[in-house]
Amino acid sequence: MIDDLDAAVQRLREVIERNGLAWREPAISHELQEFSWTRVDKALVMAIDDGELVYLKVWGPHMRNDMEEGPVEDSHFVELWKWLYPEAKT
Repeated sequence: MIDDLDAAVQRLREVIERNGLAWREPAISHELQEFSWTRVDKALVMAIDDGELVYLKVWGPHMRNDMEEGPVEDSHFVELWKWLYPEAKT
């Protein structure tokens, strides 16, 4: 169960660094209980929903068709990170 936004960010940072990837700080909204990273053509948003960390992955011009959402597990977050930052090798 996750109930602290800053703790969730720290946990994901540790996952990324443990996997030898370069970390980038997210934009954090404590008011909305979410944090995100954006690129020119894609974005990754994380939020705490009923104690669970969930993601929204967005790409392309058609937001309804070009998105995916679901719960975040550590190994899955690595794959999401590589999708967002394919150049993020340390």
